[in-house]
Amino acid sequence: MSQRAIKVLLTTLGEDRDVLRFNITEDSVIDIDLDSSTCQTEIKRLFSEILKLAVSEDINFSFSTEDGFPRELYKDVCEEYIKDITRELKASIIAIRK
Repeated sequence: MSQRAIKVLLTTLGEDRDVLRFNITEDSVIDIDLDSSTCQTEIKRLFSEILKLAVSEDINFSFSTEDGFPRELYKDVCEEYIKDITRELKASIIAIRK
Protein backbone atom coordinates (compact mmCIF):
# COMPACT_ATOMS: atom_id res chain seq x y z
CA MET A 1 0.00 0.00 0.00
CA SER A 2 1.35 3.42 -0.93
CA GLN A 3 1.79 6.22 1.56
CA ARG A 4 0.49 9.76 1.39
CA ALA A 5 1.83 12.56 3.54
CA ILE A 6 -0.68 15.31 4.08
CA LYS A 7 0.76 18.60 5.27
CA VAL A 8 -1.49 20.50 7.64
CA LEU A 9 -0.82 24.17 8.35
CA LEU A 10 -2.50 26.34 10.96
CA THR A 11 -2.47 29.83 9.50
CA THR A 12 -4.39 33.09 9.33
CA LEU A 13 -6.21 34.75 6.47
CA GLY A 14 -6.41 38.44 7.10
CA GLU A 15 -6.63 39.63 10.67
CA ASP A 16 -9.65 37.67 11.80
CA ARG A 17 -9.71 34.28 10.01
CA ASP A 18 -7.96 31.24 11.47
CA VAL A 19 -7.55 28.43 8.96
CA LEU A 20 -6.43 24.83 9.20
CA ARG A 21 -5.11 24.07 5.68
CA PHE A 22 -4.86 20.45 4.50
CA ASN A 23 -2.63 19.99 1.43
CA ILE A 24 -4.15 16.76 0.13
CA THR A 25 -2.29 16.84 -3.21
CA GLU A 26 -0.51 19.51 -5.21
CA ASP A 27 -3.86 20.36 -6.80
CA SER A 28 -6.15 19.75 -3.84
CA VAL A 29 -6.16 21.94 -0.75
CA ILE A 30 -8.95 21.95 1.80
CA ASP A 31 -9.18 24.94 4.12
CA ILE A 32 -11.12 24.66 7.36
CA ASP A 33 -12.11 28.16 8.47
CA LEU A 34 -12.08 27.72 12.24
CA ASP A 35 -14.04 30.95 12.74
CA SER A 36 -16.84 30.04 10.35
CA SER A 37 -20.28 28.80 11.29
CA THR A 38 -19.78 26.06 8.68
CA CYS A 39 -16.61 24.71 10.32
CA GLN A 40 -18.24 21.43 11.41
CA THR A 41 -19.58 20.80 7.91
CA GLU A 42 -16.15 21.51 6.43
CA ILE A 43 -14.55 19.06 8.87
CA LYS A 44 -17.02 16.33 7.87
CA ARG A 45 -16.26 16.95 4.17
CA LEU A 46 -12.54 16.81 4.91
CA PHE A 47 -12.85 13.51 6.76
CA SER A 48 -14.88 12.06 3.91
CA GLU A 49 -12.22 13.04 1.36
CA ILE A 50 -9.40 11.65 3.47
CA LEU A 51 -11.30 8.44 4.16
CA LYS A 52 -11.65 7.86 0.40
CA LEU A 53 -7.88 8.12 0.05
CA ALA A 54 -7.21 5.95 3.08
CA VAL A 55 -8.96 2.97 1.51
CA SER A 56 -6.01 2.56 -0.86
CA GLU A 57 -3.22 4.55 0.82
CA ASP A 58 -1.67 4.90 4.26
CA ILE A 59 -2.22 8.48 5.39
CA ASN A 60 0.21 10.42 7.56
CA PHE A 61 -0.32 13.98 8.73
CA SER A 62 2.43 16.53 9.24
CA PHE A 63 1.19 19.43 11.39
CA SER A 64 2.85 22.83 11.51
CA THR A 65 1.93 26.34 12.51
CA GLU A 66 2.57 29.51 10.57
CA ASP A 67 5.44 31.50 12.09
CA GLY A 68 4.05 34.04 14.51
CA PHE A 69 0.58 32.49 14.70
CA PRO A 70 -0.95 34.50 17.54
CA ARG A 71 -3.36 32.12 19.29
CA GLU A 72 -1.71 29.44 21.43
CA LEU A 73 -5.01 27.76 22.31
CA TYR A 74 -5.76 27.14 18.62
CA LYS A 75 -2.33 25.54 18.21
CA ASP A 76 -3.02 23.09 21.02
CA VAL A 77 -6.56 22.32 19.90
CA CYS A 78 -5.57 21.78 16.26
CA GLU A 79 -2.64 19.57 17.19
CA GLU A 80 -5.00 17.40 19.26
CA TYR A 81 -7.50 17.37 16.39
CA ILE A 82 -4.85 15.98 14.04
CA LYS A 83 -4.16 13.20 16.57
CA ASP A 84 -7.91 12.52 16.85
CA ILE A 85 -8.48 12.40 13.10
CA THR A 86 -5.55 9.99 12.78
CA ARG A 87 -7.13 7.64 15.35
CA GLU A 88 -10.59 7.93 13.77
CA LEU A 89 -9.18 7.28 10.32
CA LYS A 90 -7.35 4.14 11.46
CA ALA A 91 -10.46 2.83 13.24
CA SER A 92 -12.61 3.50 10.18
CA ILE A 93 -10.19 1.73 7.84
CA ILE A 94 -10.05 -1.31 10.13
CA ALA A 95 -13.86 -1.45 10.10
CA ILE A 96 -14.02 -1.10 6.31
CA ARG A 97 -11.44 -3.79 5.67
CA LYS A 98 -13.20 -6.40 7.83
